[in-house]
Amino acid sequence: YRGNADVDWLTSRLRALLMSRRAPGTPRPLWAAGARHPETPRWLAATRELVFIDGLAGELLRLRPDDGTRSRTRVADELGFVVAGPGGGLQYGTGLALHATGTATPLAVVPGDAARLRLNDAGRDDRGYLWTGTM
Repeated sequence: YRGNADVDWLTSRLRALLMSRRAPGTPRPLWAAGARHPETPRWLAATRELVFIDGLAGELLRLRPDDGTRSRTRVADELGFVVAGPGGGLQYGTGLALHATGTATPLAVVPGDAARLRLNDAGRDDRGYLWTGTM
């Protein structure tokens, strides 16, 4: 992660895409994803892609501004968040469980009443610890 260099690159790339297709200063979406409940957008510097979820559809969505590649993958009935995994890949919360892409077994399960609670929103601190809340 190169800090501001990646942010500056993304900003300039998005600006170039916008300006190449519209009059200067006219914003437009890069992807009309049609998500019912889009949340937790994350920029992954290592893969130069934007990931986010459609919480109600249980889908992980990805956009690579470099080439316009888009994908959506259904992984659960509902999702609460997506974050970059500590060794690459993605981790996501569904119900009270933390999962990693490509694995069937949860990495962790938060104790609680699964009929009334679910994981919602998450982030990593400077030491790499995952913090999440329930609702």
